[in-house]
Amino acid sequence: MLEKLPFDEAVAMLENLQDQFKAGHWEPYALHESKWFDLTPEGKQRLYAAMFKPPYRLQQTLHIPKKYGMTFRFKCAEGCWTREPPYLFLIDIGISDDTECRKPGDPYVWEESHPVHRASTKPVAPKPAEGHAH
Repeated sequence: MLEKLPFDEAVAMLENLQDQFKAGHWEPYALHESKWFDLTPEGKQRLYAAMFKPPYRLQQTLHIPKKYGMTFRFKCAEGCWTREPPYLFLIDIGISDDTECRKPGDPYVWEESHPVHRASTKPVAPKPAEGHAH
């Protein structure tokens, strides 16, 4: 989200995105103790209060196991740390491969036993010469 928004507008967008992610089979990453944002009226009050305490954001880690990973973050972008309105908020989303790539017992990507550390038998393609089109 590139535009800073007032809380109610940003939360409406957060809810819309969260519903889309749920429909798209994303799930909270249990090993990070992530869960969906609580967007009940009480949950929204807790979210608002959290924006006025360091680190001025809440985030969840989502994934489609063995495919994609996501950082789904709601943060205060203006005013919360100074307590001077306007209070404006952003949604920050980062998507990558599921680098955790884990179910309980699976190795982490940085562990030697993870499949990414197996030698490939495919030859490396030569780098194209400078100034030549692909």
